[in-house]
Amino acid sequence: MNRGVFIVVEGIDGAGGETLSNNIVHKCKQQSIPCLKLKYPDYTSPWGQIIRNYLIGTLKMSPVLLFLTNASDQLKDQKRIESFRQQGGIVVCDRYVTSAIAYESTLGFSYTKAVQLVHLLQFERPDFVFYLDISPNVSIKRKRQEKGKLDIHEADIELLANVRKVYQTMSETNILGEWITIDATKTPEEIFKSAWEIISKK
Repeated sequence: MNRGVFIVVEGIDGAGGETLSNNIVHKCKQQSIPCLKLKYPDYTSPWGQIIRNYLIGTLKMSPVLLFLTNASDQLKDQKRIESFRQQGGIVVCDRYVTSAIAYESTLGFSYTKAVQLVHLLQFERPDFVFYLDISPNVSIKRKRQEKGKLDIHEADIELLANVRKVYQTMSETNILGEWITIDATKTPEEIFKSAWEIISKK
């Protein structure tokens, strides 16, 4: 049996990661391809609940603690990801530990140490990281239209600009896997077409 494909979708808030992830899952179902979708933070987990409290402003956390909490939230699923890949399925992650590297290094945690920790903890390496690139202005506009009230990250245009720069660096250096940058101002249909053409060749 061929090893499955592990796909990560990344980008700042409002880039369209959830839409692309859902479209990939829908296509897999249409073609009867086994597919597992994960989304981080996982707000159903104890670690995800801590992260939610941080994002809504009811809990203060240092960048180091925030990174480790995000990492723990995802470490719980590593065996599940590995097993599903071994069975030949497609795993789709709407954000991954790559997101924690981008955001927490912007907040003050060492980028180098974050990357080292990810390797030390032996996170599963994605086959593809689809990075959906948009400007902070577009990000905030989309999130306001979607939900109205923004969390502390979604509302911080300077933070989003700096996170975008980190994502661009990660994409250029292919941190943890092969990165593909997609212009996220395109339509969801165009974005999906670009991604699926790459996935289907794997």
